[in-house]
Amino acid sequence: MKKRNENRQNCIKTFLLSSKENTGAAMILTIVLIAVMMIFVFSLILVSYNLYASQSKNLASKRNAEAVNSFSIALENELTSSEAATYSNLWKYIRVNVAYTIVDNRDNADWYDWPYYDPEATTGLHTKENAVRYFNVDHNTEMEGFPADLSVGIYWTIPEGKTAAEMQAAIDSESISARKGILLYVETTAVTASQTYTVTDCYRLQIKENKDTEEKAIETIASNLTYNVFGLMMTSADKKEKWKWVHVERR
Repeated sequence: MKKRNENRQNCIKTFLLSSKENTGAAMILTIVLIAVMMIFVFSLILVSYNLYASQSKNLASKRNAEAVNSFSIALENELTSSEAATYSNLWKYIRVNVAYTIVDNRDNADWYDWPYYDPEATTGLHTKENAVRYFNVDHNTEMEGFPADLSVGIYWTIPEGKTAAEMQAAIDSESISARKGILLYVETTAVTASQTYTVTDCYRLQIKENKDTEEKAIETIASNLTYNVFGLMMTSADKKEKWKWVHVERR
């Protein structure tokens, strides 16, 4: 009887020890499973975020491209219009600022109030950094699908095959074709959600002789400080130039 009780107690001890060991193993297994599930969940979240970010970038890029291309075409229509001199503020601004020197500086052929761009220049006045004038486009920021920021950068280069000195000499001699062939570059840029899209339009200047009524119109533009921001004086030859911008390329 005594021996039977001892055997029963030993069995109970063995069972309890076995239960404790199983409980420890089960806890470790549970922790491992929870860790695996957490890694899986976080992986799904990461994949979902990357997919969302990618789709957002694609949408922003498409919005930028659509806005820039549309605005680029609108600017082309404005600058090349035969009626631009009567209604286009941009055309008027360009008309009295591109390729004009301040009278006191006409002896310096390399100095322009709006410097021309020289692709070979690495420092100085004629680098792109100094030659580009930037304009921000006002728009309704609440408009659905419109880029966060839309800007225009404009710069010009001297006519192909001419030097700055040759063009300045023609201007000083009051030749109405002195500025003929100037290239104007208009860079339209849209930025949304860190995505940037830019289109560059190139225009070539054609010049004919103005009629008397057209000369008066140019004189009116030149006397308006909204366009002639530096108050540059136009000669009679300058006023005789009838400007027409011809679109060369879009890239």
